[in-house]
Amino acid sequence: MTLRDLADLDRLVAAASKASTAVVVGGGFVGLEVAENLAATGTAVTVVELAPQVLAPLDQDMVGPVHDELRLHGVGLALGRSVTEVRERTVLLDDGSELPAELVVFAIGVRPEIELATLAGLEIGPHRGIVVDDDLRTSVEGIYAVGDATEKRCRVLGEPTLIPLANLANRQGRRVADVIVGRPGASPPRTAPRS
Repeated sequence: MTLRDLADLDRLVAAASKASTAVVVGGGFVGLEVAENLAATGTAVTVVELAPQVLAPLDQDMVGPVHDELRLHGVGLALGRSVTEVRERTVLLDDGSELPAELVVFAIGVRPEIELATLAGLEIGPHRGIVVDDDLRTSVEGIYAVGDATEKRCRVLGEPTLIPLANLANRQGRRVADVIVGRPGASPPRTAPRS
């Protein structure tokens, strides 16, 4: 199953209510949130992640406690593994092992939906996101963009980046409202932690 909109969520919740085993492919923020919610319903969950750890942005020493907490709550981890085949009630991994899976959720990343932006002539960045400035203005006068589809400049590294997180999108929406009404002094949304 994929999770993109509310209809997908309704289908996922209905399927989860009938499943006793699940595999979540992808150990990013969304994958772990799905795994957490499935585990809370009593479903036996395993997260399969190609990288040697979940939450790739975290340093290895920081992610150890996350792995421990997941395991403490009954979430299995198949790290450094990939799914080669989805079968009727199991998932086959690249090392030949099989995991029970009445439900399989792929949470392997997001891509910005930029078709409308492209048709409108907005500048698209190297990560295929809409380029915005600190006030979330696009390259076309009078058009602002917020959320997962926007590509920001990381304040630490100075490079373009995508940050598909709801809390950032929420702050961006508030920032655009402030800019449009001319509210002075609102700070621009941060795209990376400050040191």
